[in-house]
Amino acid sequence: MQAIRVERGLSYGANSSFDSYLAGGSLIVSTFTKTETTREIIEVALGEIAKLREKGPTRGEMSAAQTYLAGLFPLRLETNEALAGAIGELKLYGLPEEWVTGYRRKITELIPEQIVQVARKYLAPDRFTFALVGDAPAVARQLRGLIRTRVRPISDLR
Repeated sequence: MQAIRVERGLSYGANSSFDSYLAGGSLIVSTFTKTETTREIIEVALGEIAKLREKGPTRGEMSAAQTYLAGLFPLRLETNEALAGAIGELKLYGLPEEWVTGYRRKITELIPEQIVQVARKYLAPDRFTFALVGDAPAVARQLRGLIRTRVRPISDLR
């Protein structure tokens, strides 16, 4: 968000999330911009991922993320439904109970070097897939040499 919105004014918002599954997982980075700045916003996002892989988060980024994740975790377990979901995940993924009871402690004990190790293992740019919606010919022209593109009409995506 800092690099995309604050420093460059390319979008009003950007976010990312991870999902894990038994057979793998995904990182989703989502944002929006003007057609003219599509390449730039992708380059900035890829640059931020590269920085994470090489240097890890800054102290400030690390502290903010730890505070946010540790503080949010109890709220994710407030309802019976949410708690049942967490228990289901423990069973599904073969995790010990300590995964839930020790989550906040583990988050606050993480160090930047551990983030670098995980980023290098799981954030593999050669395996990224991009899905862009917009003026296809204009966007495809911008992305030449950056990523391989294939234009598909929205009607094909049923």
